[in-house]
Amino acid sequence: MQRVNKISFFLSSLLLLGLSHYSSYAEDVPLNNYPTQARVEYVFECMSKYGGENYTTMYGCVCAIDEIAKRIPYDNYVRTQTLDSILKVPGERSAQYRDIKGGREAISEFKTFTAERESYCGLKKPAPVAATPANTQTTKASQASAQP
Repeated sequence: MQRVNKISFFLSSLLLLGLSHYSSYAEDVPLNNYPTQARVEYVFECMSKYGGENYTTMYGCVCAIDEIAKRIPYDNYVRTQTLDSILKVPGERSAQYRDIKGGREAISEFKTFTAERESYCGLKKPAPVAATPANTQTTKASQASAQP
């Protein structure tokens, strides 16, 4: 019987220790955690922006969205992204949003911040492919053959 009590005490101690560890971990998790879909969408867009689908780019983009999520509440992220998208629409459809006080400044600050986080995570835009003499000759030849 005494052995059962020792085992029970040991197991309950482990359980309490585990719960206390979990509660301290839960306090470290930011309250502004982003939904998985938002993170995945950001990573796909980021990978497209920084050179395509490869492990290095993916790792940098995941790092960037994690850094952004640490500092910007998800609701603010969505609002800024939405306003940025709306302002890109030409014509009258977006006219009422163009005059929102502080909107353009908020978007500019957001873009600067995200660019800083992306740079912090090692992301760099790929260098443009330089035209080589072989590519230039091929292009000229294809243009010449296409003309009537």
